[in-house]
Amino acid sequence: MKRRFYGRLGLLRPPPGRGGVIWVQAGGGDSVRLGVELVRAIRERRRDIRLALTFHEERPGDLKMLAGLGKVGIGWGARGARAVQRAMKRLSPLGVISVSPHPLPPGTRAIAFHIPPMGDFEAAYPGSPEEEAAWRRSGRAKYVAPPAQVRTLLIPGQVEPTLKALLGGDIFWLHGLAPNIRAWRASPLARRSLLLVSGIRIPLPPMERRRYPPGSVLSVEAPWFPAVAAASSGSHIHDEGHWALWHALAGGGPVDSGKIPFSRILARWEGYQADPHLARARGDEGRRSFWQERQRAASQIEALLERIWAW
Repeated sequence: MKRRFYGRLGLLRPPPGRGGVIWVQAGGGDSVRLGVELVRAIRERRRDIRLALTFHEERPGDLKMLAGLGKVGIGWGARGARAVQRAMKRLSPLGVISVSPHPLPPGTRAIAFHIPPMGDFEAAYPGSPEEEAAWRRSGRAKYVAPPAQVRTLLIPGQVEPTLKALLGGDIFWLHGLAPNIRAWRASPLARRSLLLVSGIRIPLPPMERRRYPPGSVLSVEAPWFPAVAAASSGSHIHDEGHWALWHALAGGGPVDSGKIPFSRILARWEGYQADPHLARARGDEGRRSFWQERQRAASQIEALLERIWAW
């Protein structure tokens, strides 16, 4: 609690060692993992600098990936403009990479990474075409990179489809929408399949490592997404902007997205069961989209590292 209190006040200490400091500002959720990956990528490229990663949500599973890296400091981030100014004075960074929106003093050398426009930046690296358009309209960044979804680099590209055998039936995955359970169990799909639901809070039994009778409806959490996607006979991601979509596309099964009624989702899944060639074609199309986006993401990271090299 004391470290969190001091961090919020901006009472940060520079990382150990010698060299200039680059400050990577994360917030909570996925931004912490993105910040961790940026720190690792920068450390591979530049050994001469120190790296500070701050966050507003401690995620031990992500932060442990920095264990063993030299001249890296991690801690709770500053809250509010005054606290950020205090931290800037204490760290004296060569530059700042904002992976979560933070107020920065005027004139700060800074890069915006997968965040909406706020403040003035040397460069912005957007995560979507919509974010890119917002940056270009705002005029708040001297350079706006082509968009890329860097989260694709964090998603396993090859996962064995073992979950189907473990659970004892075909798998269909629904994310972000409450299913009509009566309609599901009346569907021919329920005779030999399971429905896994994520991204919405409804009272469902959680999926466990055991076999289930056909027609079961279970909740599934994010750590299972790669295995679910790899074994799924059909996935529907209700929110097209959610990162679960990239997991689904990477899995290689047929994927649909968008806000449509559950009855239409069932009809599509039944169509895939009736036409394996269609299902395979849809899966291949989605997997190509995933790998194309992953290549764009790798190019975006490389461009960001080239810019940091000049700091």
